Amino acid sequence: MYKYYKQIMNLITLLQKNSDKYPDHAAYTFLKKGHEKSHLTLSQLEFLAKSVAGELQKTCISGDRAILLYPTGPDFICAFFGCIFAGVIAVPAYPPDPGRFKRSIVVLLSIIHNSQPQKILTTKAYLDMAHLLFSEYPQLNKVDWIATDTIHQNSCFDWKYPDIQKDAIAYLQYTSGSTSSPRGVVITHEATLANLKLGEYLNGFTNESCIAGWVPLYHDLGLIAYVIGTIFHTCKCYLMQPNEFIQQPFQWLKAISTYKATHNAAPPFAYDLCVRKITSDQKKLLDLSSWMVAGIGAEPISYDTLNRFSETFEEVGFKKTSFYPTYGMAEAVLYISGGQPSTSPPVLFVETDAFHQGKVITCHPDNHRHGQYITACGQTEADYLTIIVDPETGVQLDDNHIGEIWHSGPGIGMGYFQSDGAINDNAFHHFTTDTNKGPFFRTGDLGFIHDSVLYITGRLKDMIIVRGVKYYPQDIELTVQSSHEELRKGCGAAFSTLVDHQEKLVIVQETKDFKVNDTILQNIQNAVEIAVARFHNLPIYDFVLIKKGNIPKTSSGKIQRNECKNLYHNQKFSKLNQNVYRKEINVSLSDDYSLQIIQKWLINRLAKSLDILPETIDISVPYTHYATDSLALSNLTNEIEIQFHVSIDLMTLNRYPTLEGLSRYILESI
Repeated sequence: MYKYYKQIMNLITLLQKNSDKYPDHAAYTFLKKGHEKSHLTLSQLEFLAKSVAGELQKTCISGDRAILLYPTGPDFICAFFGCIFAGVIAVPAYPPDPGRFKRSIVVLLSIIHNSQPQKILTTKAYLDMAHLLFSEYPQLNKVDWIATDTIHQNSCFDWKYPDIQKDAIAYLQYTSGSTSSPRGVVITHEATLANLKLGEYLNGFTNESCIAGWVPLYHDLGLIAYVIGTIFHTCKCYLMQPNEFIQQPFQWLKAISTYKATHNAAPPFAYDLCVRKITSDQKKLLDLSSWMVAGIGAEPISYDTLNRFSETFEEVGFKKTSFYPTYGMAEAVLYISGGQPSTSPPVLFVETDAFHQGKVITCHPDNHRHGQYITACGQTEADYLTIIVDPETGVQLDDNHIGEIWHSGPGIGMGYFQSDGAINDNAFHHFTTDTNKGPFFRTGDLGFIHDSVLYITGRLKDMIIVRGVKYYPQDIELTVQSSHEELRKGCGAAFSTLVDHQEKLVIVQETKDFKVNDTILQNIQNAVEIAVARFHNLPIYDFVLIKKGNIPKTSSGKIQRNECKNLYHNQKFSKLNQNVYRKEINVSLSDDYSLQIIQKWLINRLAKSLDILPETIDISVPYTHYATDSLALSNLTNEIEIQFHVSIDLMTLNRYPTLEGLSRYILESI
């Protein structure tokens, strides 16, 4: 059971209490290219936070907002607590990224418009760069900027304890914007402390714990688990720049190995990147035996990701039981659910057809074409309640039924901040229609509960519905990216578009190589068309291949599918495969097929593949009489799956050995 901090009324009390008790505790160590660059003790943090707060209190009043624009480092942490000590509402934000400048500046301007800040806090180096943008983006020049690394430390003597209570607003945590524009979640001191207690319970944090991470500090994971959590648990935290991890994933695992880190968390793509980029020679330098909790979350978790990472790094001490799938979001401060440390995460293999209909039926993983793995995201704590609800009716669903995840408890935000200073709490005060249970926060995520454990399946807004059947985009994206070696993992988006009053599937996908030729493009397109038809029984309305680096993502690496959809509709993507020939695959299943049409199609396809006349084929004679080549039969089954969206395998061919029988099977399946 986690410990209670009864004497802690707010985040000021939290830092002061632990600074008094452990003044020389080197809570944070900042790394650069694997080497220690600087340290920050609790007493230093308190002193520097008071200096920033003293400066802010000269021109700000309690409740004013201040945007924080910083790279990972001590300046961000001191500025964040400087706002807290001043009674100013901190607004961590994504600093403009030269690599994705246009996208990042749009997000920043959106946050400025919504939060209406009185100050923008940053470093002198960032401020010098910002001056170059003022003429092009005048909105930036309408706010007073302060370079906190130039504040005189004597300002700490001007600090006065602000009049704040535990239910006062501490900061605004802006969402990642994966399904909509970023929104500022209003987080109170009380909710922050409650969520930290939940995190301590779920993750088994103690003052002996050690964190080594790279996730940006303005992100909810970085802010809660790394920045505030380090003070709450009085543990140690080693921090590296996110771009260093992206460029050299080895540096992350090397930090874990060097400092004997026990707790870390990252999105799934980070673990996949380590598998792909870390060499055998680099792996020999690692010892991951200290790693107790390897948190993984932010999106539905692929069972293959867990297996690949575990198998790759098992020989250097990583234990599969260290994997810790979690579920959380900015609206819940951070933590919602987690597993049990030192136990393998539960994994279910479920029937795909039932899954698409919203039901969970477990089965044995013998036939992968009719089932799929779903990884658990654990349970919450007794003070919280997570239920599954029909998003259309508001009725709570039984176990093993997929619906929207609703969550309630003390560690949750108040609502979304609006530009007029009001708080929109509509999504945070929902009650079930059948039992009037609540209030709950509607997460917008889909999932189910099995044996009291929560499983995440996807985002409600991202759901693709074709002919009444529900498909999860991440499943289709995984199929696409696994169909050809030239496609980039985690760099594609599947979504639907309305064509003649019907929803159609569109896929936008990055390639690895800038200079792929027409032959490779044709091979990629053929492979994708076949794979999607085979595994999802779906025709592709449009497949758009683009150069790498052009798929919009959030700062935490999530695909922005809605933004992809907008860019597609506005024809902003440069399509590499614009002139690539497409096979005849887009026959709608709503067309009226007759037995004669199917038989004629089969005869013509078989005749064409064998270069014989159609009239020489007898549909009552086994087709093995004509097609003794297994490759010809394989090509025929692939084309059947694409044309009619019916799953065909060798067992089906054996069961229906003639074109007559096979055509009846296809008609019944349609």
